[in-house]
Amino acid sequence: MANLPDTAAMSVTAMSPNMNDMITAHLRRCRGANLSERTITDRGELLERLDRDLPLGLVDATTEDLEDWLAQAGPVGTRGRCPWSAQTRGTYYTHIVGFFRDMAGRIGHDPSAGLMRPKVEAGLPRPATEDELQQALTLLAPPWDLYVMLAAYAGLRSCEVAALDRRHVNADELAVHQGKGGKSRIVETHPDLWRRMRAIPPGPIALLGSGRVMTAYQMSSRMAYRFDKIGMPDITMHRFRSRFATMLLRPKELGGAGADLLTVSILMGHANPNTTKIYALVTSEQRRLAVNALPAPAPC
Repeated sequence: MANLPDTAAMSVTAMSPNMNDMITAHLRRCRGANLSERTITDRGELLERLDRDLPLGLVDATTEDLEDWLAQAGPVGTRGRCPWSAQTRGTYYTHIVGFFRDMAGRIGHDPSAGLMRPKVEAGLPRPATEDELQQALTLLAPPWDLYVMLAAYAGLRSCEVAALDRRHVNADELAVHQGKGGKSRIVETHPDLWRRMRAIPPGPIALLGSGRVMTAYQMSSRMAYRFDKIGMPDITMHRFRSRFATMLLRPKELGGAGADLLTVSILMGHANPNTTKIYALVTSEQRRLAVNALPAPAPC
């Protein structure tokens, strides 16, 4: 654990008073613009991290400094640094540009203006396989196996796992109160998940050793560290969430639940069912099943 960075736990108060004030002012304006609390928290943590990582901090950052920072690898694991995904760089770019556009008047320049937006290509979904799920649940010690189950059997994001409280789960329903965009939703509790959760004591389920509740960043980075430790460096919590959507949509004839797209989009917390399609892999077997089900022409 000594190699695992904990930048999210760093305090803004350790920065210069001027930068502290600017970040606080920017986050207040984000709240006034009705950005979700999850987005505001993530942006604040990233700005703290940037101010410490950049050679001269945020106030004197150059476009080249920001380009170099975005080009770096991710958190340290047992196999060294892993590259950030295009989606991660895209999210970080959005936070950086949002801050500098808002604070350019106070700083005197906008180094983000020269940044190129990271290209995010739409690739095929890569849901975790059933073998990968079984491997993770077998090799991960508690409570990390539970976090995997919440992604694979309830479709929770890392930020939603980090925010979950035991009192929000019963044998019938799991209530997500701090979903993406600050939205809430209800997910029916899978029997296997309930068997794992029913003995969990009241209170937040994702705690650090100090007793503090994990942030979304801490949940994601610690899970990546543990996946790497058990020989699964290519696995992420996002891929287990993708498995949830894929298996729900897969026909019963092929081992899935055979649910319709609208139902799955609601369970995933998507405002638009088209978003759900990004998560679900359609296999060649599904395509063949669909084509073979076409009715034969009527005899003449």
